Amino acid sequence: MGQDFDVSAREDRSWILKARQGKLAAFDRLVLKYQKLLYFLVLKMLGNPADAEDVVQEAFIRAYQSLDGFDPGRPFQPWLYRIAINLALTTIHRRKQHAKVTLEDAEMMGDPVASDPEDSDTEELGHLALKASLALTEDQRAVLLLRVQEGLSYDQISEALDIPVGTVMSRLNRARSRLRELLKDFL
Repeated sequence: MGQDFDVSAREDRSWILKARQGKLAAFDRLVLKYQKLLYFLVLKMLGNPADAEDVVQEAFIRAYQSLDGFDPGRPFQPWLYRIAINLALTTIHRRKQHAKVTLEDAEMMGDPVASDPEDSDTEELGHLALKASLALTEDQRAVLLLRVQEGLSYDQISEALDIPVGTVMSRLNRARSRLRELLKDFL
């Protein structure tokens, strides 16, 4: 897995350097590589597909515009995540939600189509956990999604959100405690 990460980081670095030289196709490769990951991360933060699409598009525009200031010796993904998460947080603040969504409100959003009936209990719990995550503060939700959904390390989350590792650990702990509290009747 570490070797795959090294190859991926080298590819990113190569595309970044080419994009800096004005080769748009190289940046397109980065967009294709990270577009879906970024979309689903932002969608889970915002809960609205149209807003998520707008944020992802704006994140790539800003990343491209700031590419000259990016250190290609550093990983691209956390830097891109930071841009997208900051834009998502701005969208949340602009909508004045500030994560006041209750679990009951989130349940009204509807469930995705269920697949295999044998997996329905596990799938239902997963949907409930996702919905319950909407009741977290945006800071807690961002850390939880980056850790659980994206599998980033504490150091990577720290870099992506530009916060100390201790803050990452604290927010993650509070997010998990709040989810346990919200889901206690379902567990």
